[in-house]
Amino acid sequence: MDISGGATNADVFSLASFGSNAILTGTNTVANFFVQHTAYLDTGAVLNVSGTSANTTLGSLFGPGTLNVASGTFQWGFPSSTITVGAIQLNSKSTGYSLVTDAGSTQVFGGIPLSQATFVAPAGDAGFGGYAFGGGATITNGAQP
Repeated sequence: MDISGGATNADVFSLASFGSNAILTGTNTVANFFVQHTAYLDTGAVLNVSGTSANTTLGSLFGPGTLNVASGTFQWGFPSSTITVGAIQLNSKSTGYSLVTDAGSTQVFGGIPLSQATFVAPAGDAGFGGYAFGGGATITNGAQP
């Protein structure tokens, strides 16, 4: 694994920044980090993020591994950055909640599978509109519910 600062696999990182062309294997836990370059999640790899973390507009996170937003907020720099991983999770769950506010009334939709497609789909029963939450974790592209 290549994470700025020379840390090793299965460590806990705080205020970390992935180096260029990082390859992550095993289970990695990071707090308050930023993907500024390309990072690959290998088969079976899990990236647990917490605090305030981001995939910046310069970053790209991809591979068959799992991105798990364990707690806090993950700022997805969509649309210029990509996240094409095997699975996206909120607090180790594969579904999340979406909010739709219309004329002062808010509806909550749950059980929506987490994926890049549902993340960018309009908020409602089949999409998040750029704001997915659940279990004390949030993924957002800056959209407000």
